[in-house]
Amino acid sequence: MPAYRNRIIGLQLYKYDIKGFLQWGYNFYYSMHSHYPINPYFTTSTDMTYPSGDPFSVYPGDDGPYMSMRALVFKEALQDIEVCRTLEKHVGKDKVVELIEKEAGMEITFSQYPRNKEFIPNLMEKIKAKIKEYEK
Repeated sequence: MPAYRNRIIGLQLYKYDIKGFLQWGYNFYYSMHSHYPINPYFTTSTDMTYPSGDPFSVYPGDDGPYMSMRALVFKEALQDIEVCRTLEKHVGKDKVVELIEKEAGMEITFSQYPRNKEFIPNLMEKIKAKIKEYEK
């Protein structure tokens, strides 16, 4: 799944004032119903039970867990929320959502959002530029 499909959750959580998000799989390195262990480096779907990457956000490492790409993108999504909140302090939430949806060219919902990798990075640059205008 492309990273933008994971990262959009930050804007969705922000827009709808959702206070939390539960990712069920952090380090589930087993087949469905835990019948046998799997190697997450070779079997990313718990033996074709779940979409690849769903059952774990970290991979086992000799010196502790390694963050998955999905977890790193989720971290960016959480940072996007904070960027939006920073601008919100200056212009209000409605104006931030208006800017997001103007840049998106559509209303952001959980089924409708821009499906290109440039949207969120470009949006974050515009929001950060607006923040700088207010924090001079």
